[in-house]
Amino acid sequence: MTTLPRYRDPVYQKSRGWPMAASLQATVDKDVEAQLYVALFYFENGKYQESMIWYKMAAEQGNLEAMCTLFRMHEYGLGGTVNLVQGCYWMKKMLETAGDHPDDETVGDGDYKYGIGRKYLGEAMSGYGWYLMGARTNKDKPPQQSLPESMLDIEAGLRCLEKAGDLGHVEAVSQLGNIYMCGNPMLKVDPDIPKGIEFFKKAVEMGKGECAFQLAMVYRCGLVPTNEHLEKKWLEVAVALGHAEAKEALHDFRRKLNSSDATRRLNKLDKETDIEEYLTTNETMECSNPGCTKEEEKAGDFSLCEECKQVKYCSRKCQKAHWHLAHKRDCKELKKEKKSLIEDNRNIAFPYANRCFCCESKDSREASRKCKQCKNAWYCSRECQIKDWRSGHKKQCLQSVAELKDAERILAKIKMGSATAG
Repeated sequence: MTTLPRYRDPVYQKSRGWPMAASLQATVDKDVEAQLYVALFYFENGKYQESMIWYKMAAEQGNLEAMCTLFRMHEYGLGGTVNLVQGCYWMKKMLETAGDHPDDETVGDGDYKYGIGRKYLGEAMSGYGWYLMGARTNKDKPPQQSLPESMLDIEAGLRCLEKAGDLGHVEAVSQLGNIYMCGNPMLKVDPDIPKGIEFFKKAVEMGKGECAFQLAMVYRCGLVPTNEHLEKKWLEVAVALGHAEAKEALHDFRRKLNSSDATRRLNKLDKETDIEEYLTTNETMECSNPGCTKEEEKAGDFSLCEECKQVKYCSRKCQKAHWHLAHKRDCKELKKEKKSLIEDNRNIAFPYANRCFCCESKDSREASRKCKQCKNAWYCSRECQIKDWRSGHKKQCLQSVAELKDAERILAKIKMGSATAG
C-alpha cells in the first residue's frame, strides 16, 4: 500500500493547523512541508504563478519534489511562458542533490521517492533526457523551445533515459532499444544491436508488447542471424501481451517463411557457384543510370560494375554517364560496405538454404549436421562444425540459447500473471 507524504495527509495537515493556505503565509518561511502544502493548494486551484513561488521556496531549501515539479511547470508554461532553460536548471539541480542513486532509502519510501510518484518522476526524467539530446518542447504548447547547444549533453541524456527506465517508465526503455538497435546519426550513437536487444527485453518484461514484436522482426530481417525459433517465440510473447499485429504475423509464420518469393530466391541461391557474388549482386532489373528507363528481359542481361557489383548498366554509354554523374564518388564506399552486405544477406538466406554455414558448400538437410544447441546452423561435416564453432559460432550460439530461455521465462511469467488475474 502506498504511503502518502505527510504534507499530503489531511489528518496531518489538521494536526499542524493548516486548514487554509492563506493562514500559513506568515509562518512557513523555513517549513518545507508547509511550503509544499501551500504550493499544492494553489496548483490544484489553477493559481500556477502563486504555486510556482512556493515550490521555488521549497526547492531552494533542497526539496527534490519541488525541483522536479518546477521542471514540469516551466516545460509546459504553467505560471508563465515556457522556459526550458530554467526548467532544466531545476532538473539538473535535483539530480545533483539526489546523486547517482535516486532510489536511496534516505530520499523516500514506498512508491513515493522524493515525495512524488515514481511514474511522474520517470516521465520527467525521460523528458529531461531528450531535451539534453536536442529535443524540442511540445509542438501543441507554443512557442517551441530547445536547449542552447552549450547545454546539450548526449551521454547525460542517455543516462537520464536509463534512470527513467529504472523508475518504471517503459517508453524510455523502448526508446533506448530503438536508439541502440538502429543507431542515431543525429545523436552520434552507433548501432549496438546486443544492447538494443537487452533494452527491448527489459521493455517487454515491463509489459510492452510492441517491443516483443520488434524483437521478432530483428530475428526475421537479418539484423542478426535469422532465427525462426526466436522469431516465433517473441511473436508468442507479443501475442500474450495483446499486440494485434503479432497475432496475424504468428498465424502467417510458416506461410511467410515458405512464400513464393523466398522459394525463388533460395532456389537461385542453390544454383549459384559463387556465393559471394550472389549475395552482393543487385537484383533490380533496371539500368542504374538515372536517365535510362530500360529493364532486363531476364536476369543477367545487363553488365555489373566490376568493382562494387552493386550497380548494373544496359550499355557502356550508360555506365560512363553514371560514373561521371555520381558512381565515381559512390563506388569506393559501396565496395567498403561489401563485407557487411554479404553478412546481412547471409543472415537472411542461410538459415533456410541448403548451404554449410562454414564452407558454404551445397548439401541436403537430411545429410547435414545441425547445431544441437541453437538448432539454427547447418554443416556438411563435423570438421566444418568445429571450425565454425571456434571462429565465432560459439558466442552466437550461446547468445541464441540464452535469448530463447529469456523469451520462454517472460512468456511463462505473462501466462502466470494472466492465470492469477483470472
